[in-house]
Amino acid sequence: MKKLFRSVLISILILSACSRGYGTVYNQKNLTIYYTKEEELILVKKLADYWFLNELISQKPQSIRLFQSETTYQLQLIKTKTFDAKLLNFDAIKNLQALEDDLNRSVFLKRRVDIVVCDSQYKVLHSLNY
Repeated sequence: MKKLFRSVLISILILSACSRGYGTVYNQKNLTIYYTKEEELILVKKLADYWFLNELISQKPQSIRLFQSETTYQLQLIKTKTFDAKLLNFDAIKNLQALEDDLNRSVFLKRRVDIVVCDSQYKVLHSLNY
């Protein structure tokens, strides 16, 4: 499973600068996770551990935003400047769906997570679920 997601995520996620002022920042090596509620810190740490255990991290900085809606979490993968979400092919979408399914089984046990690809202003460019 480790190699299944790696190439897709690296092509999407390599961006170091996100909008300022979005809650709390959790950093672990090249991974930055933004979140708003202090009680989410345990979940954020589990997500970071998952990212590293499954070798989803690259040499370049990656940014993720964890956003809680009324019924789900949204895991916002912040795209690179050069990534075009319109070019996501079937295999890439299938890999992101498999990642989402695995995260729901192993990290997000109490509330479902949906993966979306966003720009650095958190505008949704691609969603797997709508």
